[in-house]
Amino acid sequence: MSFDKNRWEQVNSLLNVESKVAVQREKKLGEFIFSSNYYSLSSIDNVFNQISNRVDEDTRPVRQDLDLERLTNKQIRRLVECHFFGKKALSESHKNNVDKFSGVYPLTAFVAQIRKVTADDPIIIDTSQSVTNYGNVVIEPGGYIEIRKSCYFYCQSLNIVDSSLDNRPIFLVAGADGEVGKVGSTGSKGSEGARGNDGTCRCSGTEKRNNGTPGAKGGTGGPGGLGGNGGDGAVGPVVKVQIDDLKSNLVITNRGGNGGYGGRGGDGGQGGPGGPGGNQKECAAVFAHSGDGGDGGNGGNGGNGGNGGNGANGAQITGHYKSSNSSTITPVNRASDVGPGGAGGNPGAAGQGGPGGLGGSRHSGATGNTGSVSGNSGNSGQTQGSVGTTNIQLITS
Repeated sequence: MSFDKNRWEQVNSLLNVESKVAVQREKKLGEFIFSSNYYSLSSIDNVFNQISNRVDEDTRPVRQDLDLERLTNKQIRRLVECHFFGKKALSESHKNNVDKFSGVYPLTAFVAQIRKVTADDPIIIDTSQSVTNYGNVVIEPGGYIEIRKSCYFYCQSLNIVDSSLDNRPIFLVAGADGEVGKVGSTGSKGSEGARGNDGTCRCSGTEKRNNGTPGAKGGTGGPGGLGGNGGDGAVGPVVKVQIDDLKSNLVITNRGGNGGYGGRGGDGGQGGPGGPGGNQKECAAVFAHSGDGGDGGNGGNGGNGGNGGNGANGAQITGHYKSSNSSTITPVNRASDVGPGGAGGNPGAAGQGGPGGLGGSRHSGATGNTGSVSGNSGNSGQTQGSVGTTNIQLITS
């Protein structure tokens, strides 16, 4: 499909013909984005082929005796992605059988005649089963391309404006990184110490006086909660790259999703305040003295950090390109990183001493101690994902 003034109408019409639902359209800085659903693999295949200018001379067919009923839904979705993005081709009989298991096929198309890629407006593909049809892709300083979901990336030409950026990995194909674990809950505050008993006496002096009693010590703060574990990274997507004229050297980095960071442990709860001392009582010449305030409670211990998530396997990237100036594509296949464990929580603050009882000059209770134990850091994720594969061929003819 060539680039001309009727591009919007052509793609819009093409998508509407095959789709069973309305096509959602968005215009953003000269780029048109179309999203729709399809209910047969043959229908979406027709649209996909025309929008992407797909060339599949290197695609291997799926074996005919494959029993789809023995596959999980996840495996069938992966099979469909491999078909769309040039890894393995499904026969017509396979397509009909797949339709029985997969009720709907979403498709998002990104279309632009000139797509300027900047730091503020990068190309980010994060919707499943996407296809691009760009004319000239111009990567300006700070711009980058990031593909997180399965995609057929097609453009007529690709040029990096600043030659000093050549060979820098500004084209990333990677699975989504695992989510960061949640921060542990803060420990509960310690209970307030009980109030001391008031002093007692009689004016006749016939009863022994009883001085006010001290307030009780405040309760210890509760321990902080355990931080949540980081999520595992997602497996790298299946991606097909087709560039009709590569005008700058390009590095394509391939990795699976990194493991998520473990969540930080919760802080220990504050110690409870000490109870107030019992009040003084005066009986003529007899005094029952007030009680001292109770000591504040100790702070709670910090919670342990959550464990980091595991890294995922890398992407499967295939494709081909031509170049009018001998520019090349350099693949960098990296292993994903495991997520580091979360930090332990801080000990809780000390509780305040309770006030002395009223009357006299009794002492307030002592401030409690800060919690003595910080939480332990969580463990890092256990496994890195395996390195993905990148096979993008230069076509010289």
